[in-house]
Amino acid sequence: MNKNNKLIWGIVTIVVVVLIVVFAGKSSKNTEGVVSIGMISPLTGSFAVNGEQARNAALLAVDKINSEGGILGKNLNVVVEDGKCDASASLSAWNKLVQTDKVKIVLGGHCSTETLTIAPLASTTKTIVLANITSAVTIANEGEWLFRHSPPSSYIAVKAGEYVVKSLNYKTIGIISEKKEFPLTYTQYFNDSVKAIGAVVAYNEEFAPGTTDFRSIISKIKSSKVDAILVSTQGGSTAGLIAKQFRDLGLEPVQIYNAGFDLKSFKDGSAGYIPAKFIVVTGYANPESKKVVDFVTAYENKYNSKITFNLYYISAVYDMVMRVRDAMVACNSTSDSECIRNKFKTATSYDGISGIVQVASTYAPQSSIMPLGILTVDSQGNALVKSLEIK
Repeated sequence: MNKNNKLIWGIVTIVVVVLIVVFAGKSSKNTEGVVSIGMISPLTGSFAVNGEQARNAALLAVDKINSEGGILGKNLNVVVEDGKCDASASLSAWNKLVQTDKVKIVLGGHCSTETLTIAPLASTTKTIVLANITSAVTIANEGEWLFRHSPPSSYIAVKAGEYVVKSLNYKTIGIISEKKEFPLTYTQYFNDSVKAIGAVVAYNEEFAPGTTDFRSIISKIKSSKVDAILVSTQGGSTAGLIAKQFRDLGLEPVQIYNAGFDLKSFKDGSAGYIPAKFIVVTGYANPESKKVVDFVTAYENKYNSKITFNLYYISAVYDMVMRVRDAMVACNSTSDSECIRNKFKTATSYDGISGIVQVASTYAPQSSIMPLGILTVDSQGNALVKSLEIK
């Protein structure tokens, strides 16, 4: 090989080495410049309307954080998996996020079945679990590795019972419940609450998930004299179907729905029918607050759709992502799990889009006591939640 060829090959070698170093440096920088957390949410199934909007809220928070420089100079990334509000799917999602994606923080689950499945695994893997819409009363590792931004169903069910009996003076109640964790737990605490303050529960009927024909249940209770009926279901579409079959059989009782009520899915199940009188006690985010208005506007601009699930719960997901950012900044680390966990363990309140949430041990080891409201429907058929006062 002559001198010129040697020189050319020498230059080529240098260029190749430089390119390798540059691209390796860029790859390393990109890897180091991102912090990932996981999210398990029902994106399919009867509770998908909740899960999809929860995911959207989380990603909206990510956009906000990254537009402001990220967390300690790193962009935030959320890896979302479909838990389907199902134990098996939630476990698969957890294993993928923790074992493959190596995340140390998981948002979710966003229904009780998801959370109850993954919660026992949190301490073993030292993974922080941040649940938002989960309402199970007892959850493994709560207050240690699991924290939530909304209260257990015991809190809402007790307050709903007090409102129905004390404010509306309904003294005789009927109950129809779906045999799933959330609706049965809600029913239990509602039942105990109304009985404790003098009401009578005339009947308490249960049905299996997947039931579509409620005529036999309705026929059994048709002759009962009640002031109102609690219809406690996992998803709004099932409650809507029950309401429609009530009407088809010539009944339009006052119906009480649990805090999982969603107007859009309810109308899907009821073929657009809305009972003349219904009651939903649920989380309340002040729709006139500037930060709520800004949140809703940003959501609608990004997704070209409206928030149809309860505004409190969806904004609470946004707030939880912001709480992750705040904890990491306070710890001056995106990877110090012990410090980040301790920020959630020692929290006594949080003021976010969803309002001021107090943290106490009243209903669970670390209950988040949220503002409550009463859901109504306006003349255009849209859901409104007004602040609740119990006499």
